Amino acid sequence: MSAPFAYTISYGKVAVPVYRMYAAPLRDLPALPESSFSGRANIVFAAEIDVEIFGDDFLPAYTYGDNTMVVATDTMKNFILRESLTYAGATLEGLLDHLGRGFLARYPVMPALRISGRELPFRAVEVPQGTSFGASELVFTRDFRRFQQRHALSRARARYGRAA
Repeated sequence: MSAPFAYTISYGKVAVPVYRMYAAPLRDLPALPESSFSGRANIVFAAEIDVEIFGDDFLPAYTYGDNTMVVATDTMKNFILRESLTYAGATLEGLLDHLGRGFLARYPVMPALRISGRELPFRAVEVPQGTSFGASELVFTRDFRRFQQRHALSRARARYGRAA
């Protein structure tokens, strides 16, 4: 006998801003013929993080007002901010993996999630240095001209399929 209706439920938090000063530098990358990129200092490591939770365990929140299987979205935001401070890596992909694993470890009521992030590029401001100008080591501004990377990953508990 089939269910009377089919549904897919998800909820989450979007655009949580994360700013790290002096994150681990990204260096010693192998040379690629199509790119001159060899790394970055990560003096300002910034991103907006989105997290979306999937599953049917929290259907009672919508049908009966029972929130026992729901993690509040402000709790998600606070988790992202706190755990971003513990991330020792240098890449947005690594941060997303760190957060995704952390969410599933900390909140057993989360069956599956998708976490994504958008890089917020910054560049050093040109400041006077003697008789000319040079890149500041202390003052940075958003670089809206630079390409913004976006990355996403999904993680799930064993009963919901293989983590990706």
